[in-house]
Amino acid sequence: MTLFELSCIAQYIQSFKKLHYIKRINDMLFKLELRGGGQDSSTSMSNILYIDMERGNSSIFIAPAPLTSAKHYSAPFDKTLEKLTQTQILSCVLHNNDRILRLRLLQRSSYKQQEIYLQFEFSGKHTNVIILSTQEIILDALRYISSSQSSRPIKIGSSLAPMPQNPNTHKSLSSENPESNQNIIKLLTNTYTKNQAQRMQAQKQTIITTLTRTKNKFNALLIALPESDTLFQQSQILHKNATLLLTHIYELKPYQQNVRLYDENNQVHNIALLPASSPQESINQMFKLSKKYAKKAKNIHKEVKNLQSKINFLEREIEFITQCKDLDMLKILKPRQINKAKSKTTTYGMIFFIEGFKISIGRNERENKTLLENAKADDIWLHIRDVPSSHMIIHCGKHKIYPQILEKAGEILVGVSTTQRGNFCVDYTKRKFVKIVQGANVVYAKHQSLHYCK
Repeated sequence: MTLFELSCIAQYIQSFKKLHYIKRINDMLFKLELRGGGQDSSTSMSNILYIDMERGNSSIFIAPAPLTSAKHYSAPFDKTLEKLTQTQILSCVLHNNDRILRLRLLQRSSYKQQEIYLQFEFSGKHTNVIILSTQEIILDALRYISSSQSSRPIKIGSSLAPMPQNPNTHKSLSSENPESNQNIIKLLTNTYTKNQAQRMQAQKQTIITTLTRTKNKFNALLIALPESDTLFQQSQILHKNATLLLTHIYELKPYQQNVRLYDENNQVHNIALLPASSPQESINQMFKLSKKYAKKAKNIHKEVKNLQSKINFLEREIEFITQCKDLDMLKILKPRQINKAKSKTTTYGMIFFIEGFKISIGRNERENKTLLENAKADDIWLHIRDVPSSHMIIHCGKHKIYPQILEKAGEILVGVSTTQRGNFCVDYTKRKFVKIVQGANVVYAKHQSLHYCK
């Protein structure tokens, strides 16, 4: 983004009268909705600007559809930023004709009004967002910079030092084609397309690599599972040896590791005792292990089914990621590291976040059932109508869920639940209106529907 293009963007923003709202939707990505004036006084995508403040890769763009945040930001800086909603835009300029976009805003309340500067600095490694008073006192900032890091420190309550002047400023402004100002919306839309193309493949590869690693782990566990017949055979041998040892327990010595015994048919058996404090304790452990093997042999098919269902789910998820054309969606689906030591709750199924709301999807019947049983009454339940698929829970409690969150959640549910093409209907309702019939089979009422074409 050249200096002249940034100047055109400043003129475009100044054509609007109001900053309807501003918020952070990613760690370094800001969403601004402008109202009044501009190309269209009504709300449209051209009224919404996204400002990416990533160091060394900052940009401003317009997206073809609203971008959704995975996380809800509530840091002190974000609280200060919230106060700038519904403010009047007095001016928008390049401060000192440098790569600093400064909005002069007018805050009004029932008892006072004041002017505030909202400043976006596109300055390489020190790229920053700063909120200032008209006396240029720093009220808050995205990044704080100490005096040891820079000769221009950023600290709340201190005066903002001027940015060192770029000697090529006037040359850069005069050398650009002035027609760019007339095509600013097209420029900003093209910026989004270019940025998305550059980051899409890298983001996909990162997610697919993580999911493939998890899939390989489940495959290894599946291959390592013993056969049912083998477990039954081991169980019988252990029980037989334990019974024989119990019959000859008076012959056993403490801490004996191996023993040679004859059964009732006068056949010899060489038996290795399990490590224990006494022969009796070793025999008890052998009986317990025999029961464990018998139980595992009886239920091993359930473990096979559980692992296979998780593998199948991951394969559908990988295909969904591969076909995804939305960078916003990839950021939501990027697997998160969960600190098991700090986590107080057990997690089930696939978990992701939209606008700070935790969303869970069951990967098999067991996880579907667990999610249904653990969900709160006011949580939102979603399921694809007439299709054997995963259950989804939006863990919102009594909090309001906005339509765009439901739309995005339903799209993900369809994407990871089936590889079929066609039209799908996703029903959703509060968990309290869903009744478990058997296993993960349910009946539900008071539902609404979302429609998707895949």
